[in-house]
Amino acid sequence: MTGSSAMYSSSLRERIEKLESVEEIRQLKARYWRSCDRKDHRAVLDCFVAGEVEIDYGPIGFFSDRESFVKVFRALGCKDNIVDMHHGANPEIERIDAYHANGIWDLYFFTIDTDGRTFMQLAGRYEDRYLRLDGEWKIESTRFVAASRFGGRVGADGTLSIAP
Repeated sequence: MTGSSAMYSSSLRERIEKLESVEEIRQLKARYWRSCDRKDHRAVLDCFVAGEVEIDYGPIGFFSDRESFVKVFRALGCKDNIVDMHHGANPEIERIDAYHANGIWDLYFFTIDTDGRTFMQLAGRYEDRYLRLDGEWKIESTRFVAASRFGGRVGADGTLSIAP
């Protein structure tokens, strides 16, 4: 290869690796939300790095290891009467290098408690850091910042009452 061909080949390879990393991170975040909705706590656990992490979910809590977070997730969300729907959009993923990346995601979340006849809609953004370990991207740090919250109750007759 000539000098310019080698440089183009290297540049092309780097660009492809970057695109592959971004897609792998998109798949990771989708897997995380899908696992939450399906109440698959083992898959949720596997989305995060082992050991020290930073999970800041505001009123739900701050967690420095994935096991502590999953314990709370199981207590709050892994019940038959809880129906959760995570809808993530508008990702901005920046690959820093082959092992580090940052991401910002918008979230629309809807949950229904069929026993309590309550519902809640939540919107906000995730601010994530990712780490690639053994060829696999994992969430190293995540913070959720709520932008809006709306909820209420469905009466036995089907009437809605909105929470203040």
